[in-house]
Amino acid sequence: MLTNTFMRQFLCVLLLFFSAFAMANQHGKSNTLEQLDAQVLLKAPALSIDQAVSDTRWQSYQKRDSNQGIGNQLYWLRFAVANNSDAPNFYILSTETTYIDNIIVYQRTDANKPFTVTALSDREPFAQRPLFYRTLATPLQIPAISSSEIYIQAFNSNLIQ
Repeated sequence: MLTNTFMRQFLCVLLLFFSAFAMANQHGKSNTLEQLDAQVLLKAPALSIDQAVSDTRWQSYQKRDSNQGIGNQLYWLRFAVANNSDAPNFYILSTETTYIDNIIVYQRTDANKPFTVTALSDREPFAQRPLFYRTLATPLQIPAISSSEIYIQAFNSNLIQ
């Protein structure tokens, strides 16, 4: 769990997945998904992370992709975050809406290594979530002098029933 001191470092929140998008780190530097050259894979079948990485149907993120409504489809989002500083950068990844029941965040800084995986569900008690927040949220750390690939899979609970 993060300490209060750590949490006070954040000036903004990374608002994520098909709503208002922005990305800001603890220094107040912010980027939109368009600036990050984000891509989406809309209404995708159930894919493993390896299948999603190699899928050829990825499209550039457009504002019109922001509101996909409530349904039983899987959606993927991917982007890279570079850190050219000598210190790690910290972010908070959060859905802006409570309409998304589940997100799985995949992150890696080396294409030859496996992704770290964080699964978030609105069915988990707040005490078991990485951050005590009204929507699904998790911290991300981008190591110094590196770039991280971020993949996010989002879906509603009715898809897994």
